[in-house]
Amino acid sequence: AAKEETGSDPNKSGRRAYENAVQNILVEYFQMDLAEFPGSTIVPKLLTTTSPQWQTTIQNSLLWS
Repeated sequence: AAKEETGSDPNKSGRRAYENAVQNILVEYFQMDLAEFPGSTIVPKLLTTTSPQWQTTIQNSLLWS
């Protein structure tokens, strides 16, 4: 167990470095995505009065499923 904790096994330390690199790339990507799209966009509700019920059902199924 001490050998694993110190990282003296080159395969495990290489895998750990790879996983850290992938994690850092994903974190950076998601942070850029959040900066570009902060989530404050309001999605307008569909107007149920101007379309038939069957059309509203299909639209809701396509949008929210």
